[in-house]
Amino acid sequence: MDLTAFLSRLAAHRAAGRLDEASYARILEYESEATIAANERNPTAPEAVMIETGAFDHDDEASGLFGKAYNMKFALGVAATLGATLILVGTGLLSTLIEDAIDVEVVFPLFGAITLAAYFAPVSNLEGRADDFVSEARSILFAVGLLISTLWVLFEILDWDGYADFPTNLRTLLPLLGVALFASYFARRMDAYVSHTLTWILWFFPYSQAFPGSDKSAAAFCLTIIVVALAVEMVREWLSDTRASSSGVQAAMQGMMIGFIAWSSLFIYNNILGEPYVYPILLIVGWFAVAELAKHKQWARTYPSGGNKGWLPVLLVLVFFTGLPLYTGFQIAYNLGPDDIRIAGFDLHLAWVYAFVIHVLMGMQAFDWKPTDVLTKSSLSEPRTSYGCVFFLMAFVWFIIGAVDFLEDLAAYLFLPLGFLVLAYGTWRLIRSGSNSPTEDQGPSA
Repeated sequence: MDLTAFLSRLAAHRAAGRLDEASYARILEYESEATIAANERNPTAPEAVMIETGAFDHDDEASGLFGKAYNMKFALGVAATLGATLILVGTGLLSTLIEDAIDVEVVFPLFGAITLAAYFAPVSNLEGRADDFVSEARSILFAVGLLISTLWVLFEILDWDGYADFPTNLRTLLPLLGVALFASYFARRMDAYVSHTLTWILWFFPYSQAFPGSDKSAAAFCLTIIVVALAVEMVREWLSDTRASSSGVQAAMQGMMIGFIAWSSLFIYNNILGEPYVYPILLIVGWFAVAELAKHKQWARTYPSGGNKGWLPVLLVLVFFTGLPLYTGFQIAYNLGPDDIRIAGFDLHLAWVYAFVIHVLMGMQAFDWKPTDVLTKSSLSEPRTSYGCVFFLMAFVWFIIGAVDFLEDLAAYLFLPLGFLVLAYGTWRLIRSGSNSPTEDQGPSA
């Protein structure tokens, strides 16, 4: 296999997540040095093959997610968003002036016209930065215009109650859910970077209609509708082979919204399933099942630019699964018992123990149940091991809080020797492995 084919296959393995960034960079450095040496010995040898070593292989100076081109387009989007916001605020004030002058409500016609104009604007001949700028403005104007028009129709023209009982509340929930979905679609169509980071806010409007009185079963049904819609959006993002990596930001924000809803669902589903500890345990078991399936290569997905789609649930993990084990621990301790046990005159609250154990198991699963890999193969450039590091960090937090709660000031006699032991063991393992530091692997910085 020639060098070009070898490096191309290597880049494909890196993009699929089977090769971490540090190893990829070391191999490229070695191959480049070997090729240069061969050229010096034989001037007729093939020229060195240059492949970028950034997080995403793409031209235009790293135009992948969070590259230079992305940041420039995002800055244009911010400027377009400011202009669109001025138009929207001005339209609202103008509608008030017209209503005061002729006593006619024009909110729906004005914002409806903005929505239609933003959607059907004949600007297909624009290119480059002008197209980026106008597309962002169109996305913002369409989303907000559609939201305000829909709210005005539902609550002013039709005069429907926003806090009606089930199933009457669905006549307001479903249209607002449609607004969130349609606005998300249009943001992807416009490839509007700022809109990708903001459309998740629209999901709070159907969420506000999901609690019809005190009926928890109805609330559970309504929340399920919203979560299913969000999950479908994320799954379609995961399965798509054509979407740009910028739309992954929108999917990640939708995952964050699922995390918010999941927290409220803990207090809705707890009585439906009989015991309050059943639902959180099912969620944790579900995490283990999905995480185990995601390890297999056939589940790996990347964007055309090379971005790893394993990052899509990162905000869901940070918002929800960093705290779920602690909530589960308290539910198990309070409802299954015992709440605490007495050891040498001290009360050990078991909720902290349960939270610690669950997060350690979640972290170990991320490292394929290999404890030594936690020190030697941790990588913040890989989604799975990054989640594992987050889980171990949370386990450490629960250990600290639980130990202080258990031993109080005497915990100092536990932390000091453990701290020295961790440093000594880590140093010993790294010396044995002979691993170079990232600075040595990557060369001196510019």
